[in-house]
Amino acid sequence: MTEQQAAGEVAAKTLRRVQSRWMPTEENNGTEKSGTENSKRDAHRLKDTNVCLAALRATLPLPPILAIVVTVLAYVLLGETGISAKIKEIGGYAGTFGAVTVTLGFVATVFVWLVVAHFIRPYTAAHSANHLNYNLLCEHLDLLKSQIRHSCHDSPESLEQPTNTVDRIIRNKACGIASQQCKKIDEGLKGKGMPWVTGRGYIELWHRVHRAEEALIKVEPHAEALAGAMRDESRLLHSNIHNKDMLLKRLRCAVAILDNSATGEYLNYLAKPVKCPLSKEERAMPENRLKALTILSVTRYEINNFRDNVWEGIINARNRLAGTSAVLGFTTYSLLVLALFMNVPYYTIVWVAVYFLVGALAGLFTRSQAEWTTDTAVDDFGLSTTRLLHVHWLSGLAAVGGVLITSLADTLVANSERSSELTAIFGSTPFLLMVAAVFGLTPDLLIRRLVQQADQYKEDLRSTQSSQSTKASQPGMQGGQA
Repeated sequence: MTEQQAAGEVAAKTLRRVQSRWMPTEENNGTEKSGTENSKRDAHRLKDTNVCLAALRATLPLPPILAIVVTVLAYVLLGETGISAKIKEIGGYAGTFGAVTVTLGFVATVFVWLVVAHFIRPYTAAHSANHLNYNLLCEHLDLLKSQIRHSCHDSPESLEQPTNTVDRIIRNKACGIASQQCKKIDEGLKGKGMPWVTGRGYIELWHRVHRAEEALIKVEPHAEALAGAMRDESRLLHSNIHNKDMLLKRLRCAVAILDNSATGEYLNYLAKPVKCPLSKEERAMPENRLKALTILSVTRYEINNFRDNVWEGIINARNRLAGTSAVLGFTTYSLLVLALFMNVPYYTIVWVAVYFLVGALAGLFTRSQAEWTTDTAVDDFGLSTTRLLHVHWLSGLAAVGGVLITSLADTLVANSERSSELTAIFGSTPFLLMVAAVFGLTPDLLIRRLVQQADQYKEDLRSTQSSQSTKASQPGMQGGQA
């Protein structure tokens, strides 16, 4: 082999080594494709898990109610049959039958809960969890895209072109923010899972809608900015925002600059005329007009931020109350399980259930009357419904506790020899039914505190509306379009 052939062979080996390292081969393509498929599979599995958890979260009020109903029915219906006696003999102790009925109720509850959650999964998506917010978000997204298309591109559709380098830089920045927010909103509206069940996903998208609207104020035509300023002034006039006077003063000065009237006062755009400290020539300067648009953008941000915080308060109150209701339900079920393990006679369980139902009905009736008279113009993301689901647990437990206290107090006052066992305390006495009903009304006093808080939230929202229409009070109208 000559030196030239040896050099050529070395060069060929080097080229193959480089190609095998840097150039994609079929084997490398297969490995990369497999890794991509595994990543997609893991992401899909994670998404399915999130949807399943969201479905279980949405149906969380069901398990405690179903567990109590099934367990009590099984214990009562089988209590005096030969089956219960055989179970006690097999178990070897008195509480065996109670343990069997508890297990039966628990298994049946878990099975039904999983089945219901499976059918609820399609309703954990953004488009189905809250139709109103989804439709309004889509409407605002279309408006934002239209604004971006007409105000952010150098085309015949663009109504105003930048006049200097500063305007172009600010316009590009504002349009970039708005475009990025629209992209995130578009992606979010296709989502599924826990954020939409809890309502936090909608609040996050409304934040993005507002940030995009505030950014586009700096690039929209002055006529549009003045129209938005009119709405913002009407929202500030009677609002509960603590610095509304300062915001009104800034907004009116900004409008005076943009209006550029010959007298130094803007015409009839706003409710209260104001004298602009700048001359007509100074108001016509591009940098002063840009400052005026920035003031309008900041004012809109303050209004949106105030309303967003109120909506977050409503969402947090709803979620906390739903969690508390679930804890109360499982606590009630735990008390029932403890009683069954103690081998309480079935008729005692029946009377405890009767007292619980009497108290729950009394509490629900009182709460329902209050809810019927509540203003429903503002969507509260299910807070009123959650209160109704919460009050029956409180009223039922209060009724059972009231019967227990009354019976024990009667025993102590009379100094009688009545037994202090559950069979003697929870007897079939008409007087105790009245006690259960009275104690069932007491939790409504606690619920009223929650109602007052929710009413304050709604009042804050109404105070920042630009009109008294029902549509304006919906959550989607919090972005300055009211």
